[in-house]
Amino acid sequence: MISIQRLNARGANKNGDAVVDYLMATEYYTNGQGQAEENTRWGGRLAQDADLALDGQPVSKEAMLALARGYAPSGMALCKNAGEMPREVVKVGRDGKPKLDKRGKPLTKLEGGHRVGFDLTFSAPKPFSVAFAIAEGKERDAILDAHRRAVAVAMDYLEDKVETRRGRMGKEVIATQGLIYMQADHLASRNQDANLHTHTLVFGVAKGADGKWGTFDAQELYRHRMAADALYKNELAMNMRELGYGIT
Repeated sequence: MISIQRLNARGANKNGDAVVDYLMATEYYTNGQGQAEENTRWGGRLAQDADLALDGQPVSKEAMLALARGYAPSGMALCKNAGEMPREVVKVGRDGKPKLDKRGKPLTKLEGGHRVGFDLTFSAPKPFSVAFAIAEGKERDAILDAHRRAVAVAMDYLEDKVETRRGRMGKEVIATQGLIYMQADHLASRNQDANLHTHTLVFGVAKGADGKWGTFDAQELYRHRMAADALYKNELAMNMRELGYGIT
């Protein structure tokens, strides 16, 4: 299943979890040759763009923080509100008066600032995660690769759907040249249950078909989420069948 969480200008989701900080804490996978490898990588067609030049490069904290703020690793601004931080404002009720908490203090919220992006999490079905957890050596590597390839198919689909806006009030809708994102494979849940999943942090910038950088309209991510989820599951089933697993 694919879940989508908006990340605010401080990199947190609606629950207040600091997703960017969480994903920057690199995890490692011990492959079939007994070697430890990082579970993070850059993705999206824009990773190959000359302005970013991230394709094939290791994921670094510095590059992630730059993109999270709307800048290229070189420091070039990629959108109008790059680097803009949110401001804290008091929540107001319908009566125009400040909303108060149980202690009588005004409730506040964050407004404005550059949105870091969106966390798309691809969670494998439970039987798949169990198969991965009990597998060893090259078989385990092959199962992880089956999952990664299925995620790639779904992300390619979503990347083709995302649009950006131009002109006054953003009335002109145009296609994008792609997205830039980083991926982190997590091999289990935080409770150490069998739960193979991949976080795909889509940064809130994109290059339009006109060659100009800016932000993108995220509604297409939500509109096509179920279709992308079906693609992921079908691709995963096909990959597992090729490895000799039965599918019911």
